[in-house]
Amino acid sequence: MQFLKHLKVLVSGPVVRSLHTLYRQSWIPFNAKLPPLIPVPSNVSLPFPTWLPTTRVTLPPSFDHLPLVPTPEQVIIPLEAKNDIKNRKRKMKRHQKRKWRKLHLTLIRKLQFQQEKKEEKKLQELFAFWRKRSEAWDPLDKIERRLHLARRSGYFVDILHTPGSPLYKPCK
Repeated sequence: MQFLKHLKVLVSGPVVRSLHTLYRQSWIPFNAKLPPLIPVPSNVSLPFPTWLPTTRVTLPPSFDHLPLVPTPEQVIIPLEAKNDIKNRKRKMKRHQKRKWRKLHLTLIRKLQFQQEKKEEKKLQELFAFWRKRSEAWDPLDKIERRLHLARRSGYFVDILHTPGSPLYKPCK
């Protein structure tokens, strides 16, 4: 970042932003140093147009020690095998599970068959219970219980023994 502060003397605006982006995305380490300045005589004209101003800029003394491009020995890339180990463990577990299933296939099928049989038995018991309840249900008994409840609550018309009622049955 020190380099960019001193570079503002040379360029400004979008160029500084692009240099900053280039610096942040670069593989060059943060503590890299620039090479020392080479003095150029002022009476020499360059054969190509330069976008830099012709004023001389001196960099701070901290920039003249290390080269800008580090050698391969200086660049240390940390090795991370953590994900590889996790992937290998996951794949091994999956392999062992498949192997176990293959060995115990008959046992697994037997257990599944027993479970299905148990569920079917439970369902048949439930059907038998509802069949028994539906066969024991008597609509006339239900109406009589409702009417009894209505009479207790203050409703005194006897619709079962009143002529003209759809539920009327003449007594014999």
